[in-house]
Amino acid sequence: MTYKPTEIETIIRNRIRISIAAWAYESASELLMNDYEYDRLSDKIDSERHIPTGRPELDLFFFTCFDRSTGMWIHKHPELVKIQDLCYKYVNKS
Repeated sequence: MTYKPTEIETIIRNRIRISIAAWAYESASELLMNDYEYDRLSDKIDSERHIPTGRPELDLFFFTCFDRSTGMWIHKHPELVKIQDLCYKYVNKS
């Protein structure tokens, strides 16, 4: 039987993916996904930002700071050091 992630797990994963992509672009002009993928994921996150994931600080951040029309919101991310580390690992994977 194949594991199917819950809705909350999918929302969390998508928030992490968009955060890594935004940080890579904003800090190093590195494209980790094309504009279409970024816009599509941004629209999804925007439509689900009212759904709590059990992480109150991050839920509030995405509800109040996320802006699908730009990546500048990433600079206010409450776990920016974690995002930077994940981005570094992703970009430098062999």
